[in-house]
Amino acid sequence: MREEFKQITREANRVFLRFFLIFVLAGGVFGGILFFLFFYESEGFMGELLARERLGVHLRKEIIEQDMQSVLGDLRYLTTLEALNRFVGSRDAEELDPLAREFLAFAQSRSQYDQIRLLDVSGMELVRVSRRNGRPEILPEADLQDKGRRYYFKDTMMLERGRIYASPLDLNIEHGEVEVPFKPMIRFGTPLYNDRNRAVGTLIINYRADRLFGLLRRTGILTEGRTMLLNRDGYWLLAPDSADQWGFMLPGKSGVNFGARHPGPWSEIKDTDRGQIVSLDSVFTYVTIRPLCSEVASSSGTPAPFGDSNEMVRGDEYYWKLVSFVPDVSGGKIRGWAFGRMFGMGAMLAGGAGVSAWLIAFFFVKRRLYRRMAGAAPLRDEVTGLVKGVLYRERLAAAVERAVDTGVGFTLVRVQVDELASFNHTYGKDVGDGLLLQVALRLKANADFSDTVARLGEDEFVVLRLRVNDRTAMDEAVHETREMLKEPFKLYESLVPVGVIVTAGLFPNDAPTPEKLLSRLRRV
Repeated sequence: MREEFKQITREANRVFLRFFLIFVLAGGVFGGILFFLFFYESEGFMGELLARERLGVHLRKEIIEQDMQSVLGDLRYLTTLEALNRFVGSRDAEELDPLAREFLAFAQSRSQYDQIRLLDVSGMELVRVSRRNGRPEILPEADLQDKGRRYYFKDTMMLERGRIYASPLDLNIEHGEVEVPFKPMIRFGTPLYNDRNRAVGTLIINYRADRLFGLLRRTGILTEGRTMLLNRDGYWLLAPDSADQWGFMLPGKSGVNFGARHPGPWSEIKDTDRGQIVSLDSVFTYVTIRPLCSEVASSSGTPAPFGDSNEMVRGDEYYWKLVSFVPDVSGGKIRGWAFGRMFGMGAMLAGGAGVSAWLIAFFFVKRRLYRRMAGAAPLRDEVTGLVKGVLYRERLAAAVERAVDTGVGFTLVRVQVDELASFNHTYGKDVGDGLLLQVALRLKANADFSDTVARLGEDEFVVLRLRVNDRTAMDEAVHETREMLKEPFKLYESLVPVGVIVTAGLFPNDAPTPEKLLSRLRRV
């Protein structure tokens, strides 16, 4: 038995030694090949990175500008409200209550607005709907404020009938102080005139700019860099470090701005619409976002609680700078990193057989962990930010339970992007991801607050509509979705029409389970 054990031990030692020699030899050969491949491919890597950065900032610019245009449409819609026009014509205070209710109903369907207000010619609020703890509510008369000394009210009152004003993006001020926690806002307003062409007040809506920042963060997957949004003067509105934001509004922070920290790049960024600055240690990719048309008026605003704007500006002079900052990506840095990596690999390959065996064990353990991690699907889609997987199934199960308890069903609307694979082949995967993101944004914009918009597959979206529970409403929902997605999508400087397939079904009328309903919609 002892001799047999010794023989087994000797064979094991031979196998181990043979494995070690082959491992070191193969590791050295392949390590050298990888080093030279990486060395010569570094320039190609840089070219691909720079192209991806340019495409990413451009797509995000298009998304932001489209979102801002919808705000102008909402303001124009509010000016057509019957209750508002009755008040403008009569100045009858009895019209304020029905107007407040119409404002409230509108705010409930538009989560991007923090306030909707009617002010008289002196700046006193007559009606105000504010969002508190995420829910809009009508403020009582005792809580109404005098905004007559705020710059955005005075600038709006200077406009002619039908003109629209947009304030600079800054922090909300209540009762003369910056509101904490910070609420970034853009105020959109229009003066109100009666039939005798006399001004009777203004209509103001406060757009929550944290929605805009959320769009930029969610679309951060389109670029490798750190996202920054700068105002005309180079102050950070959105920064990698939140402590750098709002330097122009906070005491003692007037020197905290992009120009002071990066004077060289800022001198180029502020004077050109778009570009890319590549230095030895960083890449800045930037584009100018002009969210307003020339007919919209704006102003310089003022950081003071009460004061006047220094100047009025046209809508096409209103802009932000979107910057993607990638540090440490020059060719020298990449090669230095590659050399360090290869040196470390050589040191590990020169280690003892015990270290090699440990690395192999570590590899298998790590691979097992990765498999487990891969089995736990993320709750939200990385490209669009929509719900998926477990979170979608949980919401669907809750909807089924509600339908069983109440006897009121719901609608599933399925949207498929036609020929997505061909689109990706023609334009590239990054552009295809940008298209999917725009489809998702349109579906979210058309959805009710109780709806769930999910991405289930590469080209498949589903909208769970709880409040659409009869055939007529379902047909209207399908028509609205088709009309909304029929408009061409703006990619680069071109409008690209994209085919979509929209189908819908009622649960439980059209199928006994949501799974069978979705399967049926996929066959239509």
